[in-house]
Amino acid sequence: LYSDRKIGSTGVADTAIGLYGLLKYRIDRLQHFYMLSAHAQDFKLIKNPPVPRQLLHIEEENNRYRFEPVVGIGATGTLFGDRAKTEQYFINKYGKHPYYRYYAYNIMDGAEQVGTSVFRVSEHNGGRLLRHIDFCGEASVFQYLYAAFQGLLKRHDCEALEYYCYGIDLTAGGFFNMDDTAGVIVPYHFEPYAEKNVHIHYVYKGESPRYVFKGDNDRERPGVLVDKE
Repeated sequence: LYSDRKIGSTGVADTAIGLYGLLKYRIDRLQHFYMLSAHAQDFKLIKNPPVPRQLLHIEEENNRYRFEPVVGIGATGTLFGDRAKTEQYFINKYGKHPYYRYYAYNIMDGAEQVGTSVFRVSEHNGGRLLRHIDFCGEASVFQYLYAAFQGLLKRHDCEALEYYCYGIDLTAGGFFNMDDTAGVIVPYHFEPYAEKNVHIHYVYKGESPRYVFKGDNDRERPGVLVDKE
């Protein structure tokens, strides 16, 4: 979250929020969204899931975009990038990560590539959670990706997709907002596992960021050092 006009972080411990306030940082919280798999037979990780599983009826015309897998995050010329998040940014941060395996997908509008999303899978006790980590592109596409997201959940055999972000309302795309579904638990910690929701705060100085995602800092720190396969 750094440029010549702003500086910020999503890696903010609860105990440090007061200190950032004293340093005149602005403090806010990422919104926590989740989508439940329409293919899941039971939920091992998500506690008290809403019924019905999808609150919104998503019309077929809203399924405009599709995900196209990137064959190796380091494959030259396959990732959408801009000045803030270049192709090399994705390669260095995710393709070369020594412990976590990431899955990159280009977002396609017909033959046109309009963005790139990065995901990771966490699992515990037979349950699998698909986690959206980072994105580059125009975020308005997310309201048209319901069928594509359901396809990813089925592809990765996950019961739900979680999404932490600022600046985007994902409910129009079939997500639940955690703030609107009391009693639901979508676990955050897997190393070690803890059955609880977690708020992610971010701080910044200068120009307010347009979007903020979970991967926009150092949140991707493994708690268990196991080399990826």
